[in-house]
Formats: sequence, C-alpha cells, structure tokens
Amino acid sequence: MPLPTAQPAVLAPDHAPEGSISPGRPPRPRCPCSCGPITATAGPIAAYNLSLILAPPASAWATFILARRLTGKFWPALFAGFVFGFCAYEITHEASGQTNLTVTLLIPLIAYLVLRWWDGSLGRRGFLIWMALALAAEFYTFLEAFADLTLIAPIALVIGYVVARGTRGPRWSGWPWTA
Repeated sequence: MPLPTAQPAVLAPDHAPEGSISPGRPPRPRCPCSCGPITATAGPIAAYNLSLILAPPASAWATFILARRLTGKFWPALFAGFVFGFCAYEITHEASGQTNLTVTLLIPLIAYLVLRWWDGSLGRRGFLIWMALALAAEFYTFLEAFADLTLIAPIALVIGYVVARGTRGPRWSGWPWTA
C-alpha cells in the first residue's frame, strides 16, 4: 500500500490591495515605487530597471565614503567599496530581480553618520535629522535589514564606547537623544 503524499496547497487570489502581503502573492518591491518621477515619465519598468542598475554602484559609493572616513586613504577605500557594492549577495539578488535586497547603501551611510557625529563634525540636531531620515528609508526599503540594524547597532555602539573610552568624542551626556 503506497503512503499518501502531501499535495501542495493551491491558493486562490484573495483580492487584497496592491502591495499588501497575502498568502498567495509575494509583496511588491517598494524600491521602484520610490522612483516616482521616473515611474511617472518613463513607466514602472524603466524605474524598476533603473533601480536595479543603480543599486550596486550606489552601495559601492556609500561604502567607499565610509571606508575613506575610517582609513583616510583612497585606494583601500575604493577596494572596500567595490567589494561591498559588487559582492555575491548584491549580484545574486540583482539577477533575481529583488530590488529591496539590492539597495544596501543605507547601512554604510548610517555608520558614516555615526562616525561624523562621533568626530564632532555633525551636530546633535543634524545627526538626529539625518539618522531619522536614513532609518525611515531603511525601514521603507528593507524591513529585515532595519530589524537587524536596530538589534545590532546598540550593541556595537556600547562595544565601541567601551573600547574607545580614553579617546576624544562625546561622552554619555553628549548622546544625541539625551537633553
């Protein structure tokens, strides 16, 4: 007697609003939607293709800016940007057409903002405004990366504070969220 096999469930369309997550349909990528002017003039396909073409170089540029700030050297920073912007993760997700997974430029830009605030070249108000905009854009673009960022960043910030205790930079009273 043969064993019964499980048949995959076939889900009917649920007529949910466009862009919503439903069991039978994957969520619509949000990155091409943020290219509003391009979508209005050239259409959604052009906006989608443009976001796929520009995502890896933009991620590489953001990493270059961060690495240049950390090292102060051009060629190592350029290499770091190239490695991050055109890594297997980026290229694989770009080939599969997942724009929300290829837009990773906000993560190095958030780290860059923290470095500028720590060095004192970015004031408290400017830091809070730019960080809020970057975090909101990350939340809108890729929710899982935003969740990882909110879990890992405070831990990294405390470790960085403990390691850099004797160096110059803001103290606990200088944190941007304290009055």
